[in-house]
Amino acid sequence: MSRIACTVRPWTKLPLSRALTGIARSGFDAVALPVHGVEEVLTPASTADEAAAIRDEIAGHGLDLVVLSHAATLDGTDADALAALRAQLTHCARLGVDTLVDMGTTVPEHYDRYLELMRAGARIAHDLGVRIAVKPHGGLTRTCADLLSVLERVDHPAYRVRLDPGNLVHHAGAAPVDDMASVAPYVIAVGVRDHPGRGRPGGDDGGMPHRPPPATGPSTCRACTPPCAGTASTAPAQSRASPRNRPPNASTPKQRAPATP
Repeated sequence: MSRIACTVRPWTKLPLSRALTGIARSGFDAVALPVHGVEEVLTPASTADEAAAIRDEIAGHGLDLVVLSHAATLDGTDADALAALRAQLTHCARLGVDTLVDMGTTVPEHYDRYLELMRAGARIAHDLGVRIAVKPHGGLTRTCADLLSVLERVDHPAYRVRLDPGNLVHHAGAAPVDDMASVAPYVIAVGVRDHPGRGRPGGDDGGMPHRPPPATGPSTCRACTPPCAGTASTAPAQSRASPRNRPPNASTPKQRAPATP
């Protein structure tokens, strides 16, 4: 079963409880916790008790936590990077979260180390019943061709794609339909957001602005159902790789419904 989850990012300057209230009042029943553009809520340093308290707070607003995020820490040692990834994957497993969204890396000197980290992380994720979904985020994962390349090199069914057309536009200048179709067999989550496009205010160095969240209820955004409150959404989804489109030596991902906390 696919879910539509709202991130807390539009409420980044407000307490988590306010973000959860806004998400629930906007008509969503699930939440995703990002790592960029926000104060992180669940980190590798969070204890099991702290993670459980966050889960309970989310549930208290009538919401399910369905996506966590991770940014590889490659400034330190490889052992430290793997420990951080393992900790975040363990949070997912304990909280019943099926998908850990990963940001890739934008530092060329880290590319090989990132791939080795993901090879090890994918094996851990598989053992925990979790999947890592890498998103286009510039650098090593700037385009759909880049995503296919990292999939081939990591070569594990627990390492798949979180498609983000807005990021493709932001980092690569376009989100061609044919290119996105090439990665579709490996997509297990999709991120959706407003983006003004390259060459328009906010579309280049200005970042990806969002409409401020409503104070007491849904936004009046006519394009979104349910009302989006100017948010980015992440929808875990099922996909199956076909032999024709599968990267060389890649395994077909096992089908299963996303876990619900």
